[in-house]
Amino acid sequence: MFSAFKKLTSRPEGGATSPGSVQSIQSMSSNLQRKFAKGCNYNMKIVIRGDRNTGKSCLLARLQGKPFVEEYKPTEEIQVASINWSYKNTEDIVKVEVWDVVDVAKKRKKLAGLKVAGDTDEYEPGLDAEFIDVYKGTHGAILLLDITKPWTMEYVRKEAALIPSNIPILILANHTDMGHHRQVSQLQVADFVENLHRQGQEVAEVRWGESSLRNGFGLKFLHRFFNVPFLTLQRQSLLQQLEVNRRDILATQEELDVYMESEEANYQLFSDSLTTKRRAAAEQSAPPPSASISKTTVRVEKVFPTDHEPVPVVGQPSNTVDISKSSSFSTPSSQMSFSNRPPAETVAPSKPSAAELLDLLLQLLILQGRQLVAVPAILLLMVTLLLLSK
Repeated sequence: MFSAFKKLTSRPEGGATSPGSVQSIQSMSSNLQRKFAKGCNYNMKIVIRGDRNTGKSCLLARLQGKPFVEEYKPTEEIQVASINWSYKNTEDIVKVEVWDVVDVAKKRKKLAGLKVAGDTDEYEPGLDAEFIDVYKGTHGAILLLDITKPWTMEYVRKEAALIPSNIPILILANHTDMGHHRQVSQLQVADFVENLHRQGQEVAEVRWGESSLRNGFGLKFLHRFFNVPFLTLQRQSLLQQLEVNRRDILATQEELDVYMESEEANYQLFSDSLTTKRRAAAEQSAPPPSASISKTTVRVEKVFPTDHEPVPVVGQPSNTVDISKSSSFSTPSSQMSFSNRPPAETVAPSKPSAAELLDLLLQLLILQGRQLVAVPAILLLMVTLLLLSK
């Protein structure tokens, strides 16, 4: 198994093989090597499937610019090759890998090594569709059929149902130059494509066309079909970039919020830091006081009364600030807001209304009605109404 992977991911030294060996990954031409020397923007994978003797290997050779081969030679295992293709002469460098897929590999090399008595012969697994998931990472699939062999159409029917729905499919009816031996009509292929319903979220399109690899008919149409898987790949890449961009925007907004809450956003602290640095720089650059200047200072201090401040001496730090006399900047006690949301309004305690006071007075009169005479009650009611009117 490991040797099979080694054949798929490596090639012999010098880029050449022996006459009797089969090379799974064909060597890249010098033009493609120069094209991909500085890297590529997109990696696109195309898979060719089909029944035996339908022209898969011949199609791979024609895509590489090689001539048509009359002799039929069965492919023993999967072949991979890079072709020269670009999307409408854009600057994007696209590396297109085309896989010539074999359903069952014929090559079974006997494993070399020590054998224990009773062990059966072991063979190396070949590179085929049973050993490798050929549709993993695939962006487009080509299904080949021979119009002179009706069973090749049945192969296409079965294989089309196994391809993931997000992969675009092109059905090529090959050998159109042998139309006088046609066994599969155009209506049969068109009816199959029209009634093919694929299930999934992002269902890709299924198209069909005709080709003749002998004279190159259909190759131009095939090159244009490559635009569909490429544009799908480009769209997925752009969507991923947009998602990364959206996450970066959210992360930047959070960083700004954290910065505004940190000490770095406080100008008072920033100003104090600058002042401290300036004082330290001034003290370091000031020269030390000399002996003559110190004596002069002593004489001057003796002339002045003791209640006067001493004269500053040249060479001593003169930018000393008295903290007790300096005016201090006091920040407001209210908290600063960095959003456009209005602050919550404080609601003042409401005073009782006139109706509430009147209702309370009536309740008092009812409770103490037996003890009050009519005149005092009327006077009390008038006073209350006058107070309410004010």
